[in-house]
Amino acid sequence: MTNSNKTKVLLCDDHAVFRLGLRVLLERAESFIVEEAERADRAAEIAIDFKPDLVVVDYLLPDQNGLALIQSLMTKGLKFKSVLLTNVEEEAIQGKCKELGLQGCLFKSQPIEQVLNSLLKVVQGEEAYSTATKPVQQVRAGESNPFARLTPRELEIVRKIAKGLTQKQIAQELNISVRTLEKHRSNITDKMGKMTPAELTRQAYAWGIISDPGLTSGYR
Repeated sequence: MTNSNKTKVLLCDDHAVFRLGLRVLLERAESFIVEEAERADRAAEIAIDFKPDLVVVDYLLPDQNGLALIQSLMTKGLKFKSVLLTNVEEEAIQGKCKELGLQGCLFKSQPIEQVLNSLLKVVQGEEAYSTATKPVQQVRAGESNPFARLTPRELEIVRKIAKGLTQKQIAQELNISVRTLEKHRSNITDKMGKMTPAELTRQAYAWGIISDPGLTSGYR
């Protein structure tokens, strides 16, 4: 098969072992050309010249969440199918993917060969969604609101984290330095315990701090 007839895949995932494994499987199929990136900003640069047919993106990237990256690429006039990879096995994530028009949402807990088979289905025009096992987390009766300990500024930062903004973007919007933002973030951790952005966002949704659990933060 000539390169002109092969499907161009842009793979963005900051987990090098997973990214390499999936790339090897795709290239062994002999019907794909693969470009890869570990950050959203680099993936966006590659996409302009590469013009992928399929974009496969991890949910949580170091600089931006995967859904935000896909939305950004959609605004650049590129025509592609898209699949989100995620370790967050929740119904809300799948619902957001469908709302945005993605062709698939695959859990990284499944065998990588199964991920490959699902991508092949997407290329052939089908949808590929893993089966969600967890509903959005709900508050249990009698449980105290952990966000009650946060200041108004810290709550504002939590909401911006949930939107997927980077530290630099949050600092600019709040007109504070990144160092000051990091201090606020440290205070949030001291009061609520150490949580990933995904966990913090799910808690914020469960307690009504945010209304949309579908866009989980991309900075860690």
